[in-house]
Amino acid sequence: MTKQLYCSTCNTLFSKWEGYIDQDQDRGFGYCFKCQAQNDRDAFEFYEAAIEKLSKGLNPKNQKIFESYAYEMKRLVVDKAFDEGVMSLKIESIH
Repeated sequence: MTKQLYCSTCNTLFSKWEGYIDQDQDRGFGYCFKCQAQNDRDAFEFYEAAIEKLSKGLNPKNQKIFESYAYEMKRLVVDKAFDEGVMSLKIESIH
């Protein structure tokens, strides 16, 4: 029997699909296909902006090295920069 979960974002009840990446299944929650796709798009846009910002802040030698990295390696460098406080996230009010 296929396990059903509630989407953590939209609260829709859904069945896992082939290739589904486990999330919070021990509590009966996960991400439905639609919300997972949106999360993936949001993450991609976030990393694209962070990669560009990090690259622009490097000296020319390090910028060239950084730009030669594969996308996944650039994401790891960005993650490390956030973890070590080299980069920070600024949330601004929309009002």
